[in-house]
Amino acid sequence: MKEVSESLISPSAWRRYRKKTTIEAVQMKEEFSVWTLEGKMRGKAGDFLAKGIEGELYPIDSEIFFKTYEEIAPDLHVEKLRERLFAIMMISIVLVYFSIPLGVSISEKYAYVISFSAGVIGIASGLFLIFLLAVIKHGETNVQEG
Repeated sequence: MKEVSESLISPSAWRRYRKKTTIEAVQMKEEFSVWTLEGKMRGKAGDFLAKGIEGELYPIDSEIFFKTYEEIAPDLHVEKLRERLFAIMMISIVLVYFSIPLGVSISEKYAYVISFSAGVIGIASGLFLIFLLAVIKHGETNVQEG
């Protein structure tokens, strides 16, 4: 096996890369050890215990951690959006549920038109909500540095 060092690699061969995933981590208050994919590793008080994209645990020196990562604050906007989407979904269900008897009581001539329209609106609203929830979920799992 060839042993390498930075001086053996041509300066033009190096490329720049950015991490594109987020991780979960906790700063440890005391010295610790953890089983990693490479075996048992130790961390100092103040170092971080990180959980990788496959659920693997590993220690990260606090100095390196702060140079590499920044905390992502809980996104209250996403939570409010979820609440609003749920409200819209419930309103859509109620509209569809009550529009069918309403259409029948107004006039049999227009009952099917009103029922069909309410059904289309309900289905369109549901598909739109599914799309928005997928966008939100995608945004949560793929936060990238700017």
